[in-house]
Amino acid sequence: MKTLLFVVGSATSYRLQRIFAQYCVTNGRKVVLVYDQPPDALFAEVEQDARLWGTEAVSLDTLVSEDARPTLRWWRMPHPVRAWLFAQFAPAKQSIHRRILGARLAAAQALLTRLAPAVVIVSEDGISGPAALIAAARSLKLPVVDLPYGYGTQHDLDVALEEKASHNELIQAQGGLGRLLRMLAPAWVKKGRFAGALIFPMAYIAARVALGMTLRNAWIVHGGYSDRLLAESDQMMDLYRAEGQPRKKLALTGTPYCDVMFSALQSDPQANAAFRAPQPIGPDALRVLVSWPTSYHASRAAHCEFASYEEMSKEVLGWLHELPGCQLTVSLHPAIQGELRAGLEGLGLNIVHDYVIQLIPRHDIYISYFSSTQRWAIACGKPVVNYDAYQVGLNVYDDAPGFFSTARFEDFKRHMIGLTSSRQEFTKVAAEQIAVAARWGIVDGACMARMLAELDRMN
Repeated sequence: MKTLLFVVGSATSYRLQRIFAQYCVTNGRKVVLVYDQPPDALFAEVEQDARLWGTEAVSLDTLVSEDARPTLRWWRMPHPVRAWLFAQFAPAKQSIHRRILGARLAAAQALLTRLAPAVVIVSEDGISGPAALIAAARSLKLPVVDLPYGYGTQHDLDVALEEKASHNELIQAQGGLGRLLRMLAPAWVKKGRFAGALIFPMAYIAARVALGMTLRNAWIVHGGYSDRLLAESDQMMDLYRAEGQPRKKLALTGTPYCDVMFSALQSDPQANAAFRAPQPIGPDALRVLVSWPTSYHASRAAHCEFASYEEMSKEVLGWLHELPGCQLTVSLHPAIQGELRAGLEGLGLNIVHDYVIQLIPRHDIYISYFSSTQRWAIACGKPVVNYDAYQVGLNVYDDAPGFFSTARFEDFKRHMIGLTSSRQEFTKVAAEQIAVAARWGIVDGACMARMLAELDRMN
């Protein structure tokens, strides 16, 4: 039986990977889980899942030996000549980054050689992707498949650079090594706004290039060299093409998120009857779902109209709780704990712990703060109100006619009152959203079947 190897890097990405991994196991595939971090609480969960599925979970960090050296197969690297030149460059050759990354690459090569997977599945192949495991897979001619879990764009990275610039922390490609990067590794050097900036130190980038851990474009989330990117929707296909992704890399399959929503609809006949129909789910109050974010006051307080995150949370959620004609459900970010959570619970809110993806199709209106989950509300044809509390100003959802975004609480109130006080207005906005819903998500219950078929074609 051929093995499907899932690379786990974070709790948010694993929540999606776990759904698909379990589907693969149910459909007779062997799955192995490789954790790209040191053992911790999340790895304990991963190990528990592995035991339930009758397989193994491995933390790559536990296999790294400082003295190990990787096998460098230049001809299998994305840019072999560039990699070789960087490998000969003395400062890069002697850097601590070269030794640490090289040992990690050696461990990844040894692990993949032992497991001999048919396909390696990652959740990102760009700057945050598991670089050593992707490079090891390439060196062993193993296909790599990118299963996206979020909705990151180049603008997100511009926001990060903006924060660094405000604290005089921008890294620039300077000096001899900077010139070498500009000539031989231009994909790592920012163009346009913040031109010449780097996201990592120069010596670290040089070491990655020398070891074959380079990127096609460091300034997009999926800017690496996976063999296939499983596109979630037509809308995401257009975005990936606009970012310059090679056509042969893209496969339109849909996403496990949409299969989760499909299952939620099957278990709720009333919500299913109202799916992509310009009507409320229930005959009485509109069902409003809020996915409340964690605090960004530490880095973006100056952009927020509230002095504290606690004040903002209580003011906004308290106002929604009192909004007439609404049945409010609140999903709090897991990071909201302690006294703040207790304070919000004291407001009498209907706070639930269900998976927010399952809740979206069971509600009429969705409220959040620039979350990738908003695209799934659009796919269901739900009006979405975005409170841009920290003035990030993303435009990724502007093409959705039923998406409203504002950085002012007074405008947020106006949008919500308009949607909830007039059934005619709600129906009109819902109908406009439904008209584009199919472009934003494939809700047919067969996304994971298409994904698994794509994996089978690759091995």
